[in-house]
Amino acid sequence: MSALAPAVTRGESGNNFGTLRIAFALLVIIGHAPELIDGNRERDFLVRMTGNAFSGDLAVDGFFLISGYLITKSARSSRSVTGYIGKRIARIYPGFIAAFIVSLLLFGTLSGGSISDVPVVKSAVKLFSLGLPVLPGSFAGLPHPDLNGSMWTISYEFRCYLLAIGIAFISTKARRPYFLAVITGFSVLYFYRDALPDIPHGSAIFGSSTATIRLTFIFLVGSAYYIWRDVISLTRRGAVLALTACTAFLFVPPLAEPAFAIFGGYLIFWYALATPANHLSRWIDRTDPTYGLYLYAWPIQNLIIQTIPDVTPLTLIALTLPIVFCFALLSWHCVERPFLRPKGRPFPELLSNPDRYSSAPMHRPRL
Repeated sequence: MSALAPAVTRGESGNNFGTLRIAFALLVIIGHAPELIDGNRERDFLVRMTGNAFSGDLAVDGFFLISGYLITKSARSSRSVTGYIGKRIARIYPGFIAAFIVSLLLFGTLSGGSISDVPVVKSAVKLFSLGLPVLPGSFAGLPHPDLNGSMWTISYEFRCYLLAIGIAFISTKARRPYFLAVITGFSVLYFYRDALPDIPHGSAIFGSSTATIRLTFIFLVGSAYYIWRDVISLTRRGAVLALTACTAFLFVPPLAEPAFAIFGGYLIFWYALATPANHLSRWIDRTDPTYGLYLYAWPIQNLIIQTIPDVTPLTLIALTLPIVFCFALLSWHCVERPFLRPKGRPFPELLSNPDRYSSAPMHRPRL
C-alpha cells in the first residue's frame, strides 16, 4: 500500500486523488479490525458480501493503481534519474523511518516488549530495506502479533518506483508496444503466480514472489491508464458500466482482483480526474495524513485489542480513528512535509520533453 502521492501533484487542486487515498486508508483500518481481533477475515464486510474479496486487499490495490498513474507521470516529467529517485526517497523514507522507530520505542514497549531486546543490526538493515520492525514479546498472544504488519507493502511500492524509471522510457506513443508486452507478461504471471516457487516477505531485495507479481501487475494497470490517457475517455456512462462490471466480477474469485484493477481503476481515475475537486481533496493538497494513517493504524489497533480483549470491530474502528489521525497529522507536519521541496523549487526532470519521442502531442489531464 501505499498512501503516497508524488510531490509534483501537491498544491494542485484539480483532482480528487486525495479523497480516494483517505478512503483507501480508512478501508484498510476497517478491513483489519475484525481480522486483528480474532484472526478471521471472514467477518470482513466485503468478504461476507462477495464470499472472497477482502476489503483490505482491494484498498491496497487502490493505492497501487493510483501510484501507478501518478508515479509514471512523475517519472515521465523528470529530467534526471537521480532527481526522480531523490523525490521518491524524500517522499517514502522519512515517514517510514519515523514510524519504524515509533513502532519499536513506543508501541513495542507498551505492548510488552523490552527495548533492550531490540536486535540493533537486524533492525538497521530492516529499516533501510523498508522491512518490518521486530521486537520480541510485543503483542504476544494476539492473532497477528507483528509490531507493524501494514508496513510490508512499502518495500513493494518502492520497487515499483524503480520500475517506473524503465516505464518512463517505453511509455511514449512510439514505444507503447513494449509497455504492452510488459503488462501482458505480468498478466500471465499474475494468473500463474501461485504455481511459482515463493520466498518469504522478509526478503530484503525482492520480497515475496507472489506479492511482487500481484502488486506490480496492479501498479502497471495504473501506469497503463496514464500512458493511454489520450485515448481513454473518462465518462459518467463509462463509470456506470465499470461499476457494474467490477461489482459482478467481485463474486468470481479468480477474476475479482484483476477486474477491480481494470474496471475499478476506471472508476478511480474517472472520479479523480473527471469530477470537480471537493473540499477534502483540496485540504489534502495542503495537509496530507494518508501515509501516516496507513503507517500507524496497525499498532494502534493491536494495542487497543491488547488493552480491551473483548473489543468489537466497530468499537475498535471508533477508538482507532481519532488516535491514528493525531499520529498521521504529526507525521505529516513534523516529518514528511519538511522533506518535500517547495513547489517553486522542483527537482530536475528525467526527460526535458516527455513527448519528444512521440509521434504526436498527448493530452494531459489536469493534475
